[in-house]
Amino acid sequence: LGALLPARPPLWQAAVLILAIALLGNAGVVLGGFLNRDEEHRTIAMLAGRGRVGRLVAGLFAWPRRLAGMGPALLPLLLVALLAGCGESLPEGCVSDDAVPAKYRNEIVAACDSFFVRAERRDGEAIFKSACSKVLKEQTPPQFLTPMVESMARLGMPEEWRLDSIHLVNLGGGAPFQLPLPCFAPDNVPTAGLLLLRHPIQAATVWKGDVGPNEIQYSLLFWLEEGKWRLAAFFGKPSRLYGRDSEQMEAWADAQKAKGNLRNAALLYNLALDLRVPNAWTKPEHVEEIQAKQKGIVVSHLPADRLDEWETEYGVYRVYRVEPSDRDPDGLSLVINYETFEDVSDTTRIGEDNRRLLEYVKREFPEYPEVFTKVYLRATEVGDAQSMGTYTVHPLREEE
Repeated sequence: LGALLPARPPLWQAAVLILAIALLGNAGVVLGGFLNRDEEHRTIAMLAGRGRVGRLVAGLFAWPRRLAGMGPALLPLLLVALLAGCGESLPEGCVSDDAVPAKYRNEIVAACDSFFVRAERRDGEAIFKSACSKVLKEQTPPQFLTPMVESMARLGMPEEWRLDSIHLVNLGGGAPFQLPLPCFAPDNVPTAGLLLLRHPIQAATVWKGDVGPNEIQYSLLFWLEEGKWRLAAFFGKPSRLYGRDSEQMEAWADAQKAKGNLRNAALLYNLALDLRVPNAWTKPEHVEEIQAKQKGIVVSHLPADRLDEWETEYGVYRVYRVEPSDRDPDGLSLVINYETFEDVSDTTRIGEDNRRLLEYVKREFPEYPEVFTKVYLRATEVGDAQSMGTYTVHPLREEE
């Protein structure tokens, strides 16, 4: 029976459970005939006295006698009712999707629905109040809500959401804490690994919806506190770009690698990984295989947040980031960020630098137009990647 009880039930459920057990025990003692009438009277008198309280206790104790003759049929029914009230058990470790008990799945989905309703209403105050105790203690409303608002503004909000995955974690029963913690669907099939904080009961969900040509996924992480699922973290990103999901993006990268276009392949593997991993705390299957393919590529002129000097006939350009982007509605674009000693507000000088760098890119990397339609260039101040440089867009393909 203990294995069927929910882990850490809320107080009202615990009170109902205690009352149900007391009633079941009461019925068992009376209907089972463990005490005769005299023994009942002496026991009640000893425990509650013979006054008004004693008479009340006697009435409560003896109520099952009205069901005399129904004991053999009634006791199994009481047991079934008790077990139904206890709900489904919470498995230890991490389970995924259909392996999540229906009771918890329904509660988690309801918590997600409430979040999306509040997000559509732009009710940041209600969203923050629904956060877990760690968030309320360590973050201010702007700290918690600003990344959320920026993600929704950049990615958009689909009209309809689809539940893509749900993971339920129970570390309260003594399950070993592993990084990543493996999650299993029915039949013990591994689905993902989670990198979560030490909290006894957690739930991670991923929801998907379409916004224009892209598919967006929002990830919600909840903690169970005092019987309520409270928001612990939020993460938003695309899961499909221009009709391609992670597997299709990986296949595109494989094709570019086979043709010898290694820079294109490296950047497309980046996108395949980004589309494959929905958030900062989930590590899906097949990630290692994509990473291995990417690590096998060694090329120059692809810096990622490190300074790389490109020597051109016009001088040295200090480029610190080259990455793919979905900022253009017509297809994938290439984004190049570089440092300049010029005043970034001097649009004439920066425009000339951009023109020269674009000329160099088109000549030295002729494979880019096979994948990217446009290139975005941005000059920033030396040592300050966040300075207010302006992106300028230029076509990479001759027909544009």
